[in-house]
Amino acid sequence: MQRRFPMREHLFAAILRTKVSALVEVAETGMNTTDAWEALREWIHAYEEIGAEYRGMSARLGMALLEGDRPSTNCAHR
Repeated sequence: MQRRFPMREHLFAAILRTKVSALVEVAETGMNTTDAWEALREWIHAYEEIGAEYRGMSARLGMALLEGDRPSTNCAHR
């Protein structure tokens, strides 16, 4: 079996980029609405869904922020 990512951390970074992109999309959609509270509620709901699906992601993202040499660091700083 061929591996697509050299390390598990590279896989995590790819997943993180996908999830951050989804949150950005929800935020951009919300910016085009007239009800800011509803837009914020929808973004928080999307964030909670991602957090529930990928438990431990916040901790791994926090580690990436502290350790600048990890593949997920670029995702964390965006």
